[in-house]
Amino acid sequence: TIEYAEGARHNHRPCELTVLSRDGDFVASRAPPSREEKRRAYHQKTNVSLQRGIDVGARVCLTKDEATRGVVVAHMYRGFWTIEYGGGERRNHSSHELTVLPRDEPFVASRAPPLSRVAMQRRARLTQLTSGGAIVQEPPRKRGRTEARAENERNECPVCLEELTETGDVVRLSCTHEYCGECSSEIATPASSLQARAPLPWCSGAVPDVP
Repeated sequence: TIEYAEGARHNHRPCELTVLSRDGDFVASRAPPSREEKRRAYHQKTNVSLQRGIDVGARVCLTKDEATRGVVVAHMYRGFWTIEYGGGERRNHSSHELTVLPRDEPFVASRAPPLSRVAMQRRARLTQLTSGGAIVQEPPRKRGRTEARAENERNECPVCLEELTETGDVVRLSCTHEYCGECSSEIATPASSLQARAPLPWCSGAVPDVP
């Protein structure tokens, strides 16, 4: 345990210390920063919100548009803050989008910036959920190339080329290939008492219900 100036004490390992000569003058220095002080300094250095002075109650404006001004009312998470504009409208912004205004500067909250298309869709959906209205279904996503090719191809057994029907005996592998019951029993090699694997080069999946 080493005692520094002002009575501060820290613990050190022997490998961290060097003994000084007793002949020379000696003046105790300030204690080195503790782990908590180092963590706080690192947080201060890397945190954009602290660097810009953003905190609840601060008057801010958008970095890209200084005419858009509001007051910070809440901290969401990490570097995101809730800004209240004129008329009580609120928007969420990241620290990189905000600039703190001086306290002595005249301040008037402006109108909130327009919502993005995604934010408008999310707000409309939330409004419908809270009001009990019907949910408008989103347009179907674009089909992938694999799905479109699978629909265009004829649904047939790749071994005997017979057409597979929903009412017939069809075995579907985990690789999405389908075979009729007779062909699957011939091409499958038993791997265990519960499942078998298809040895074909274009398949790699377990064939269910094959003895």
